Amino acid sequence: MWREADRDMDLGGYAVPRGTHILASTYATHLSPANFEGPAAFDPGRWLPGGSGNAAAYLGFSSGARSCIGQQIALAQLTTVAATLCGRLRFELCEDMGGLDGARAREL
Repeated sequence: MWREADRDMDLGGYAVPRGTHILASTYATHLSPANFEGPAAFDPGRWLPGGSGNAAAYLGFSSGARSCIGQQIALAQLTTVAATLCGRLRFELCEDMGGLDGARAREL
């Protein structure tokens, strides 16, 4: 995610002059233990109320005035597709994985 410094600033101890192009790495942000507890673990529960997720550090669609203009439609499409699939299909864990107990055993 590229940004341009709109003023002279100090960024993490580095002097950044106005007009400097800055690259914010969403990959590094999302995998930083400073932002997420167990960042490499698959933990959907971190996004539930009271979870350990830091919504301000998740930049899937960027943030602020220059965030993705397609964010709302993407989220609406995701909801529609998930609802359609859940209404038409039956999901179950593969028996080769040990069913629900096997899935729980593989949690990080």
